[in-house]
Amino acid sequence: MPKNAASLVHEAEQLGWDVRVERRWTGRLWVRAAVLSGLVMVRAGVEETEHVCAWNEATGKFVASASTGGFKAVREAVKAVRVVSREQEATGRTVWGRDAAEWVRQMDDAVAKVSAALGDARDAFNALDGSTPSGARAVELGSAAYAEARTAERSATDAVKAARAWLAEANGEDARGCASWRRAIVLAGQHIKEAGEAIAGAAARAEREALAAPIIEEAQERLVAQEAQWRKQLADAGREPSARGYAGLIVMFEDSSRAWCAWFDGHTDYDGVAHAGHGDPSLSFVAQYDAWVKSKRSSRSVYYPSRYTSAALIAGDRVDAAAVAFTLAVADRIEGRGAENLRKAAAAIRKNPRGFGTGNDRKHLADWAKCPHNSYGEPTRLAEHAVAEWAALETAQAAYNGVRDFENALHWDAHYAGERAEARAEADRAGLAGRDQARAERAASGRAAVAWEAAVERLTQARMRVHAAGVLAAGDVERAQACRDRVREGDALAEDVWSAVWRCEEAYDDVSRAKRDAGHYEESAETYRAARALSDFVAECERMEDAATRAESARAETLNLYACAFEDSATAVENRRRLQESTASDRSVPDEVTADLEPGDEVAVSSREVGGDDAAAAIEKKGAVPHSATEPLHPTRLLGYVQTARGSADLQRAEIVKTVGVIPIFSDEGISGTTAGADRPGLRELVAELQAGDEVVVCRYDRLGRTPEALRAAIGLVNATGATLRSLTEPPAEELFPMMFTMAADVQEHRRSPVRRGIKPPPGRRAFQG
Repeated sequence: MPKNAASLVHEAEQLGWDVRVERRWTGRLWVRAAVLSGLVMVRAGVEETEHVCAWNEATGKFVASASTGGFKAVREAVKAVRVVSREQEATGRTVWGRDAAEWVRQMDDAVAKVSAALGDARDAFNALDGSTPSGARAVELGSAAYAEARTAERSATDAVKAARAWLAEANGEDARGCASWRRAIVLAGQHIKEAGEAIAGAAARAEREALAAPIIEEAQERLVAQEAQWRKQLADAGREPSARGYAGLIVMFEDSSRAWCAWFDGHTDYDGVAHAGHGDPSLSFVAQYDAWVKSKRSSRSVYYPSRYTSAALIAGDRVDAAAVAFTLAVADRIEGRGAENLRKAAAAIRKNPRGFGTGNDRKHLADWAKCPHNSYGEPTRLAEHAVAEWAALETAQAAYNGVRDFENALHWDAHYAGERAEARAEADRAGLAGRDQARAERAASGRAAVAWEAAVERLTQARMRVHAAGVLAAGDVERAQACRDRVREGDALAEDVWSAVWRCEEAYDDVSRAKRDAGHYEESAETYRAARALSDFVAECERMEDAATRAESARAETLNLYACAFEDSATAVENRRRLQESTASDRSVPDEVTADLEPGDEVAVSSREVGGDDAAAAIEKKGAVPHSATEPLHPTRLLGYVQTARGSADLQRAEIVKTVGVIPIFSDEGISGTTAGADRPGLRELVAELQAGDEVVVCRYDRLGRTPEALRAAIGLVNATGATLRSLTEPPAEELFPMMFTMAADVQEHRRSPVRRGIKPPPGRRAFQG
């Protein structure tokens, strides 16, 4: 890894980035890439971000491609953003990288801005002059906007108070209850800003409405006259006014027309409920239409209700006429692409002002003035050349907008104000719901923490139980083996002691298996603990406890078997002592034995303890040396022998040293078990060293030979020297019949054959070495 890459990885880890180094194919060559990933703060929350810095494996130089960035670019990008802790985001300690205290600080700043905006709106409202009719209308509009602003400011203040209360309740450890109020404060700020704009434009809107009032009155007069003419035609025809007839008086969209007819004539809804009609033919259309709007059964598709439809058409015609007049006045001064077409249209209109064929030309000139385009020049630049026409155009446009303002005042102002109020109420409800959810999750996390603590305690206790059972069982086995060493061949209870020790070792194997299983369960439990999977962790704890129960049960068995071995060995030793005492009292040294003794002679007796002090004194009185007939003339020596065909024989050496202590050990490593004893260098050295009375210790008799012939030959070599054989795991060789040696060799050959075929040894037993 290049030095710069190592420093980049170190800096990224210090900043909280997740770093991994991998090998990638760029399309041209293999490179090493340092991938830096993490959650970073953005305007609307947090998002997953990844940066890749790659370098050539051969040269160590940095490379850049479509998927990887250069070293400098990655380093600047890593330092430019703030990394958010995944764990804190998951647990709710932070939301969008901000803790509870930071959320409250930001909300305080936001509410301070909201209060400042409300102060500005208040100053603008107080500056309104209500002494004139238009001023009074401006005060009325501003009053409604200011009341909504005050309501929004109170909503923001209540939200930050709730966030501060949650900060105190959670002791700053949970940010979810604070972040849930963010929406309420943001909406309050937006609504106060809109209210301030409405107050600032209240005077201009009042002036527009004043300009539009005569046009609306004119439109209403036309509508009344049209309705009177329509009623006269119906009366002459003997018909009654209908909803369809009323709808035909003005331009009404299809959905609005259906809603109007359903209100006027009555209807039956989808549930089969009949609704009576509210239409009254004796009332004017305007009065009935206003009643329909107030009943809140009108549709939002009615953009120009009743009289305002005609008023908008009249105002639009006047805007078009004023725009055409202004364009005609400045047509010769228009420059830019398309100016020649405008001048041609102006010439056609001057030649035939009301001609049918000049309709498109008039629209062309009106669109230029109403909807200016850079290609045709800006109309405002030519306003000084036609001041009167420009003023007339602005007045006509203001009157048209005033008609729209009247329509908004009739229906949409209240509608939009209701939507804003509902949005603030929804934000407040969301804040309360977020706080309650955070409280519930906090309580659940507390319960989960308690559950985790209890589960970890269960795992710890089970681990301690398994360990204690293993230690105690090992002590039982060691003491049982000591009891086995106390008994001798020929003791009445020797077989019982050996059987108890063997079963005790088997029970210890059960403890070892339970301990091994417990280790696997503990590893799995730690994995689930890192993944925060409580249910799986508890399941592993239960398995761990089951393993502890099995270990304790097996340990109880080792203790019981050790007690049996101890009792039987103590009985065997006591019986042997009594037998020796009883035979010693009946034994004396014959005179014919001592009569021929000369100084330095050695006298063999059945036991050095059999004759007692008198026998020893009688023999030593002649200058002779007494010794036991069952003991060699020289002190017994222990020599070990190990053999393996593959690998090392260290395991066999360790078993011999553990059982009998440190003794000379002869080895044949790399020698097949079927090789004859005379062809084994280690066995030849052992036989040359042996003396009468020595004892050869092996782990198993099959170490001397794995075939009947090799085993008999090796035993013959050892017995020829007057030495004896001893196996650590099998009965003494002297007690076995010749056929037993043959059977042992055959058994060992059978045990070896599965290994030759590649079959794995059974669990808990190491593979055969030899």
